[in-house]
Amino acid sequence: MDSIVIYGGSFDPIHNGHIRTALASSRYFDAKVIFVPAKNPRFKVLDSTPSQRLDMLKLAIKDLDPSIFMISLFEMDSYDEINYSIDTVRYFKNKFKQANLYFLIGADEANSFSKWKEAESIASIVKIVYVPRPGVKVDEENIKKYNMACLPFTKTGEVSSSGVRKLENIDIPLSVRKYIEENGLYYINELKKLESQHRLSHSISVANLSYRIAVSNKLKNPNDYYVSGLLHDLGKDLEVNNAKLIMQNNYPKYISYPFWTYHQFIGEFLAKKIFNIDNNEILEAIKFHATGNKNMTTMGKVIYSSDKIEPSRGYDSSDLINSCLSNCQDGFIKVLKANQEYLEKKGYIVDNDLTNDCYKQYLGE
Repeated sequence: MDSIVIYGGSFDPIHNGHIRTALASSRYFDAKVIFVPAKNPRFKVLDSTPSQRLDMLKLAIKDLDPSIFMISLFEMDSYDEINYSIDTVRYFKNKFKQANLYFLIGADEANSFSKWKEAESIASIVKIVYVPRPGVKVDEENIKKYNMACLPFTKTGEVSSSGVRKLENIDIPLSVRKYIEENGLYYINELKKLESQHRLSHSISVANLSYRIAVSNKLKNPNDYYVSGLLHDLGKDLEVNNAKLIMQNNYPKYISYPFWTYHQFIGEFLAKKIFNIDNNEILEAIKFHATGNKNMTTMGKVIYSSDKIEPSRGYDSSDLINSCLSNCQDGFIKVLKANQEYLEKKGYIVDNDLTNDCYKQYLGE
């Protein structure tokens, strides 16, 4: 007898926690997994269209075994104003009359299950399986009343769809991340309000190169490098008077620095204020990405390098990119030297202590 796991959700967007859960449930129940994206889920205001969420779901599972992991459009094709789970499980019970059906829900959903439409009928048709979640204590009364089972899997990762939308975490398939970038969804839509299209394209390119360098060098938390690269130029397109006001109120130490340096400090300020970034390593990398500084972190070096050499800069930076991919520490020195030589060739004079300190420490000058 076949076993089937019904995995419903808004998937706005789908993330790697969803994928890990699907893989774990398939192994545990020796079952096929059918993703059922909701067209009109209750109690949720969605930030993408049904077709966009479906596109991302297809991208996320395209490399999984299609004979085991598949998508049902039952709810997507529904004309109902709201999708109710009772209708979904009845549909699958009628379609797979002899199969063992498991209905996957989260721990928080297990606690509110008694409020679902025809909850007892759902539990009589399928086996309710909840996925434990750190920090969420399940309602034992609900577990017993609806005869729920627990999927013994706790390695979903600290990721949520709401967190992805707000750039709090970015643990998503790379294909989904690219789709978000290309379609201007979630955090990219927020960046559109702050940056010109040219600036945004540059920021996305820096983010992806920073991520590649982090992965190639086996650095911890490569997604943090992506976030830092994506937000590094937040302050670049800010109106002059607003920029000066932020500097006066938050960075008086650097108010005498040349105006071109302001955007890196303002970028740090806006990353905290708008995107609630509290990771000091990300913030420091943004704060000194244009000038450099002494005692730079590895992330700081990677963001500095990526900003200078990302492919859309308009010159052949392939050798410098390959150097950073091979060894980000050595690559940073080469990028720093190349930038110094470029400035000298153009007749620019280094006009701030941060860059002079950076050159002195890393180039011995």
